[in-house]
Amino acid sequence: MIRAARGVALLAALVGVASPAHADLGKDVDTLAKSWSSLGTVTVLPPRFYAAGALVPVSLPPASVDRAGDGCTTLAVLGALSTGFLLHLASDDESPGANALVGSVAGAAEIQRCGPARAELAELGIELRSPHGVLEVLSVESPGAVPDLREVLPHRDPGAVAESGDRTLPPLTRPPLASRAVAFERTLREEGASNVDRRSFSANEEGAGKVLLDLSPGCHWIGILGGPTPIHPDAYHDIDAELGWATGGVAATDRTDSPDANLLACTGERQPAILVFAGAGANAPMLLLHGARELPSGVPDSFGVVARARIGRALVEHHAAAPAGPPSYTSLGIGGITNLPIETDPGQCYLAALTPTEGSSSLVSLGVDLGATDARAHTDEPDSAVVLSFCTGIARRRILNVETHGSGVVWVLGLWPLAGQRLGEEEP
Repeated sequence: MIRAARGVALLAALVGVASPAHADLGKDVDTLAKSWSSLGTVTVLPPRFYAAGALVPVSLPPASVDRAGDGCTTLAVLGALSTGFLLHLASDDESPGANALVGSVAGAAEIQRCGPARAELAELGIELRSPHGVLEVLSVESPGAVPDLREVLPHRDPGAVAESGDRTLPPLTRPPLASRAVAFERTLREEGASNVDRRSFSANEEGAGKVLLDLSPGCHWIGILGGPTPIHPDAYHDIDAELGWATGGVAATDRTDSPDANLLACTGERQPAILVFAGAGANAPMLLLHGARELPSGVPDSFGVVARARIGRALVEHHAAAPAGPPSYTSLGIGGITNLPIETDPGQCYLAALTPTEGSSSLVSLGVDLGATDARAHTDEPDSAVVLSFCTGIARRRILNVETHGSGVVWVLGLWPLAGQRLGEEEP
């Protein structure tokens, strides 16, 4: 049996409508839930958007953390393959084998407790190590242990990882460069990237380097993968990278604990960019993978190159379907709180996107009154957009609520009708 909790609450997680090409995370959740459902009662929590730095508690059903009985509760957390996060678990067991801290591998982490130890899961929290990302949480209550999630999702298995006595250390080994490149390229194509290019070069003696890129209008995925060095072929290296525009400003950074650096940058016009990286082995062979996709054709040129790039990035980050047609409603505004009455068609689903075009923003928030419930998306990251999906029910009028804070903020908003379901809704 599967207990699902993925409906309207997902809107508050900033997740939009998923197209088939962007449903790989949802597919993994469905596959794992289906496999586990034959072993016990499965609960799928609403997807949630996380930002780095905060420890976010996870609330499981009371039956999952009940210390009575001899059953087991297994919890899995899934994100994009490149997403890094930690599971924190308060435990009275101070022995070296107590998994009070579990790190993700290939965007997945799993923890299991049986009998009275299930109560420990009531103190579970998630800390994102990537800048931001959407995570899915599943749990199963079963009579006994269940197979490792990587047996069900083999593409989440990056290969052998050496054990370490220090739980804060990264893995001491990494999969071969060729297999990591294939996996990364496959992820780019699933995200809608076309013409994935490869470029081989070498790091300098300090394990660092710089690469010049010419980025066309669109959203660009860039991966920096480091190979082994002849002197230390099995050494683990944590590669960090930053992509900056040649005209000034940072486009993307990767400071996660990973042997590879993954970056996403969107631009509304052709721009030269400079990629710098560090942390590789001395004179190590390096591989740069670069894939891109065009900005959504449905976001009009009148929004400007800045707004089109920001909305394009938000759609990619939240795996939202890119609108192909023009918006049915647009609006411009300035900082503060603005309520926008909009005419809607009964039973129609919509995608709304909001982004500053001028000024310096400290908060961008977009909400919609759905009667019994409200949906809201927000971000405190500067130079960002928010996207939100909702369905109108029988109402012919809704109110969009825009709230922005900052200095000299001017914003633009677009609303597009959608034919498909919202991500997380059950198929008819």
